Amino acid sequence: MGCVKEAYFLLNGVSSDQLAEVLLNMGGWGVNYFIEERRGGRWMYAFFREVKRQDDYFLVKVGLREKDRWKWGEVFMVRLLEDGGGVRMVVRRVRGVGRIGSDLVGYWIVENARKHYPDVLLEDGTTF
Repeated sequence: MGCVKEAYFLLNGVSSDQLAEVLLNMGGWGVNYFIEERRGGRWMYAFFREVKRQDDYFLVKVGLREKDRWKWGEVFMVRLLEDGGGVRMVVRRVRGVGRIGSDLVGYWIVENARKHYPDVLLEDGTTF
C-alpha cells in the first residue's frame, strides 16, 4: 500500500518556477495505477483532479476511479524550495488514508517535468 506520508526530492536541471509551471499544468493528468489491498489488488485510474497554488505551497487533489466510478481521493501539499543549484520538492499527504503514497505523487511530478525539461536530474529521494 502507498503508506508514505512525506517524501523529499532534490532536483537539478530545473528551476522552482519551471517546476511550478509543470505542476500547475498537471490538473487533469492521470495514470493507471495498481492498488494493493488486503484482499488482493486492482487497477485504478489515478488523476490530478485539482492543483492550486496556496501561499507558499501547492495543494494537489488526487482522485481515484474504477470503471467510471469515483472511489476516493487523497490531498497532498507540495512545496518547492531553492536548494543551492537545485530545487528541493517536499510532498506531504495531508488528507486521505494512504492508498497513494507521497513518493509516488512526487515521482509523477518528476516524470512530467522530464517531458518538458529533459535535463531534469533526480539527485536524491527520501521518504518518511
